[in-house]
Amino acid sequence: MRPRVIDKLLGLVLPTDGYKSWLDIGTGDGNTCCSHPYYDKIEHKVGIDPQETLSQLHSPDFKVLRESYDEKSSVWNEKFDLITMFDLIEHFEKEEALKLLKHLDEITNKMLIIFTPKGFYYQGGNEWDSHKSGWEPEELLELGFSVHLLKDFHEEGDALFAWKNNFIK
Repeated sequence: MRPRVIDKLLGLVLPTDGYKSWLDIGTGDGNTCCSHPYYDKIEHKVGIDPQETLSQLHSPDFKVLRESYDEKSSVWNEKFDLITMFDLIEHFEKEEALKLLKHLDEITNKMLIIFTPKGFYYQGGNEWDSHKSGWEPEELLELGFSVHLLKDFHEEGDALFAWKNNFIK
């Protein structure tokens, strides 16, 4: 269900071509990226996620890096046409997330997309699974994103699909 909803949302904001590279931060098992209808048209695809225990559904042409996305990452300064973060930004402290978003503004050529719960809700777990911040539409709008609210998307409430494509290089 969830990947199909995200596919439809991506279809609304992404053109059918013109993207040559895609970085998916927090790629998990890769299901969201690999199921996207335009996946095959993108030449250079990289997913990054530190959790070794996740299964890999990725296709052979999808490079998966099992590392954190930070200054030590092998793709930290590489530029990408499309950068996505699905259900990830809430796993950072707010200040750390804002620094990450600023960095992504610098390396995104065409479009940056995030998907996150609206507001904060508790989710415990290991260092990668626990929620550390919550996001409101107004915060993302102030950062230059367009925002679509998905009512009752999560058990805990609403979700935000946000995108930014005003990158002038």
